[in-house]
Amino acid sequence: MKPGLYLFKKENGRSEYSMKTEVQVVVVDLDKSKKYPQNFVCILPQTAISRGKTSNIFNKVFEPNSLEVAKKLFA
Repeated sequence: MKPGLYLFKKENGRSEYSMKTEVQVVVVDLDKSKKYPQNFVCILPQTAISRGKTSNIFNKVFEPNSLEVAKKLFA
């Protein structure tokens, strides 16, 4: 697997005064396909990756080196 990041933003709100921009970071497999969503793996967690905890899909997919993989993706 060759992991990469895909970023997208969406606007939430009822009016222009209450609009909120939300950015989501998605992990993709660049060996699988060059287009999203065909290469979707999982959503990168918004909180720090805890050592030893597999509470999210990212940790389960990239265990036991999930912290190192996350650092490389942002390098």
